[in-house]
Amino acid sequence: MTKTTSLIFLFLTVIKLQLCDSSEEENSRLVQISSGRVRGYKNQQWDIFEFYGIPYATAPTGVNKFKGPLPAPQWSDILDAQDEFIVCPQAGDIYKDIAQEDCLVASVFTPNTNETNLPVMVNIHGGGYAAGYGNLEKPYSIVKEGNVVAVTFNYRLGIVGFLCLGTEDVPGNAGLKDMVALLRWVKENIRSFGGNPDDVTIDGCSAGSSAVDLLVLSETTKGLFTKVIAQSGSSISTWSVQQNPIEVAKAQAIRMNFSNANDIGALEDFFKGSSIESLTKDSFWEGKDSSFQFVPCIERDLESEAVLKTAPFDILKQGTYEKYPTLTGFSNMEGLFRMPVYDRWIDEMVADLSDYLPEDLKFETQNERKAVADAARELFFSKLNTDRKMGFIDYFSDVLFTYGVHRALSLQVEAGNENMYFLEFDFVPESGNPTAEPPVGANHCDHTQMVLDGPNASNTSDYHLIKKSMVQLWVNFIKTGKPVSVNTEQYPDGWPAVSSNGPYPYMLLNLKPQLKRNWQPERVQFWDDVYSKYYSTPAPPANSSSRLGSYCAVTIFALALFQTMMSSF
Repeated sequence: MTKTTSLIFLFLTVIKLQLCDSSEEENSRLVQISSGRVRGYKNQQWDIFEFYGIPYATAPTGVNKFKGPLPAPQWSDILDAQDEFIVCPQAGDIYKDIAQEDCLVASVFTPNTNETNLPVMVNIHGGGYAAGYGNLEKPYSIVKEGNVVAVTFNYRLGIVGFLCLGTEDVPGNAGLKDMVALLRWVKENIRSFGGNPDDVTIDGCSAGSSAVDLLVLSETTKGLFTKVIAQSGSSISTWSVQQNPIEVAKAQAIRMNFSNANDIGALEDFFKGSSIESLTKDSFWEGKDSSFQFVPCIERDLESEAVLKTAPFDILKQGTYEKYPTLTGFSNMEGLFRMPVYDRWIDEMVADLSDYLPEDLKFETQNERKAVADAARELFFSKLNTDRKMGFIDYFSDVLFTYGVHRALSLQVEAGNENMYFLEFDFVPESGNPTAEPPVGANHCDHTQMVLDGPNASNTSDYHLIKKSMVQLWVNFIKTGKPVSVNTEQYPDGWPAVSSNGPYPYMLLNLKPQLKRNWQPERVQFWDDVYSKYYSTPAPPANSSSRLGSYCAVTIFALALFQTMMSSF
């Protein structure tokens, strides 16, 4: 090789290396966080950067699997953040082959910009506290259109996340403690991704919304977020908090063929020794009383950090919590969620609703229960609806989702929160199926699924129009604390916050939004009357339910027996 040829070869090699380095730099980003370096990659379709599967904490395993999360691991090499399918163990076969115990990971989505101090959205996924994972739906539109940094994440689910015995080893709320750990991780690390740790909005739908609402009320989350989007679920939804966690645990142990469930020490040992596979065989969504079983609980005040020590209703009534700007609401036919069991339940419901009243109503007598059931049946299946399906949908809309949201909204307003914004969503995209049976309405969480980006998107022009509008409302709120910051042609009267003066304003969201007032007054009044008489606030596991309590009982009995024997001498 001649000297000239060698020089040309060297020159071309340098150019090639420069182009490769430039291309890699353009299509990936390297950030330094508290655990080590992380490399994310550009999503070419959306022109944003994605960082998948970053450990934010470590899930304890074995006999410690019900405890709070451990610190995140450290690494010395670069973490290649491309694994978007890390899923926590859960019931069902969908994720059976990929679910793993070591599942406490976050994903971060950032705009393609060099700007810093951007607003942050943290999305908490739904799934009845028993299913789902953080990346099932992604915040592409929010990040791209709003110039927002977004975070999704996993938390422990079902029995693993929410078994609550009130003992040192099984204190309860492991899944909620995962969420607090995530928010602390965001506070510490989000600046590395261009986000502002002091401008964080937490967002969720269904169980995600219930969790958001519970985190608002927790003393452990102060300073970790500034705004709240809570849709189709609240801290006082009938399924949000366990009424009697010890009884829930006993019933499940019996279903798992454990015969000594009344011995709390034995019960604890049984669950601690159970495999993850055996703990994730069952789902808990088909209770006629609308309970979901393994959900958050009121914790005993043990040495471990408690997330929730007081019933949400009591905290809301006392008003002793941080008041955040909040965007809350629901779809107009949330009860479509229950249509899979319609054929099995409807005849029995129309005959007698007693078994279908929500779990958090407690009655002194069967006559009281029957009277409320008869009044509910008259209202939903006769007075308001002549169509049985519509009565079924409205009833479960209220029992599962809408009334709990409305009631929590009212309590917040009464406690002095002047920045509550209320919505109902009723847009339904064309299905392309002319034989689709009525009634047709917006299903559970349809509105938040439109704001996020998932597999079920419609491709009609109307869908894209309202999706663009909904994304803009979310972005406005994330940035300003108001869904409509200035009056526009679409919102000529703006979007007023809910006030205690007069009927509550709410925005009916469709292609042409309408500002309305006084949502479903007859249904709200009915449930207000019922809940004012019969509501039962959830309680923590009793002291005697702990292993220590069992030991104390045995000790007291032994001492009494000893004293009796001595007195006979």
